[in-house]
Amino acid sequence: MLGIAANGRKRQRPRQEVEGRPGAGGAHLPADDSHLLPVREMEANENYEEAVRLGNAGKIAEAKKALDDIRAQVAARKAKA
Repeated sequence: MLGIAANGRKRQRPRQEVEGRPGAGGAHLPADDSHLLPVREMEANENYEEAVRLGNAGKIAEAKKALDDIRAQVAARKAKA
């Protein structure tokens, strides 16, 4: 209710207020979820260990590939930093 002017239209924020904020009006950075890589690595390692314990060759290969892929992402992230 507070954002509507007497004539029924929404009030516009002054351009300076919007553009003065950091990141406003500039290029947007792509979403980055790399902070979750350590958790994904732990989960993949647990899946690999479980597959080894069960002795299922197909699941071992699948879990090992997933673990290697995540470790490659971790290494790439560290090299980038």
